[in-house]
Amino acid sequence: MDTPVRLGLLYLGSRPATRVVEIAQFAEARGFDFFWVPDERFFRDVYGLCAAVAGATTTIQIGPCVTDPYTRHPSLTTMAIATLDELSEGRAVLGLGAGISGFSELGIRRRQVARRSAETIHLVRRLLTGDDVEIHGDVFSFSGRLHFRPPRDDVQIYLAAGGPMMLRTGGMLANGVIIEGCIAPGTLERAWDVIQLGATYVGRDPASIDLVARIDVAVDTTLDAAYDALRPRVARKLLAASPGFVTFLARGLVVPEGLRETVADIGYTWDDATLAALAERIPDSYVDAFAIAATPDALGPRLDQLVERGATQIIVNPVPTTADAVEPTIAAAAAWRAALAAHPA
Repeated sequence: MDTPVRLGLLYLGSRPATRVVEIAQFAEARGFDFFWVPDERFFRDVYGLCAAVAGATTTIQIGPCVTDPYTRHPSLTTMAIATLDELSEGRAVLGLGAGISGFSELGIRRRQVARRSAETIHLVRRLLTGDDVEIHGDVFSFSGRLHFRPPRDDVQIYLAAGGPMMLRTGGMLANGVIIEGCIAPGTLERAWDVIQLGATYVGRDPASIDLVARIDVAVDTTLDAAYDALRPRVARKLLAASPGFVTFLARGLVVPEGLRETVADIGYTWDDATLAALAERIPDSYVDAFAIAATPDALGPRLDQLVERGATQIIVNPVPTTADAVEPTIAAAAAWRAALAAHPA
């Protein structure tokens, strides 16, 4: 490719804020372009962590990956992202998605995902201008303005998408579309086909859209250790996919009845013991469909495949094989991107 693929790092606020900042600095020093923080309940607050990172870095772009249109009104999201943009001196990016964590605890039912996402994007962009806004949508209404002038009205907005309606919405409205776990053959390509339909429908150039592959990655000198580290992550995807398991079916994976019944009794969770028990039933084929388990020298070719399939940004979610040692995975990804930049195709 003519220019190197952009590289992002995803890091959950499951560790102290000082550790999150340390990892962001580590990634920035190694040339990462983006630092993304999941808005997962009930971990450390996403915007608090982003603000801390903004104060400790100088070049890397920072934002939630992703926040949702259910737990916050779009006006509050705009307020937060504009504040982050001010703190970071123009480095804020906004990642939106359907969300899932904390919904049962908060009594939230996920409905009209694509409509909510579209109206959120429209309202955020209008409010970032600093002007008075009067909107009465199918889902959201707002009358007023922010009581401070946002630094920019062109903050980049990314939409995480999987289903056809969200993919079309991303193609129509977003600066980038994030596809999670798109390792299985055809998943990224099929998503891109639908994104292009949305873009051409509204007269956008699909080439202007950042196609983002968001991948859980574990790197270890022992391949078995990398697979074992990823199994709980794939187990949580299985819980999120119940009861239809569409994301697994789309990757050619059959979920046996016994496993379906087990998952139905659990529900979405971050509980380590629950995920560890379920992980024992996750085969390598499930891991290979969603994530990358690799030795350090084998990571590059796996990431090359995503670029060859059309990804223009790769978000690495580093999964440690021991304790919280994510630096080896981050360094391996950075080395790959540096080599790509030095010898572009």
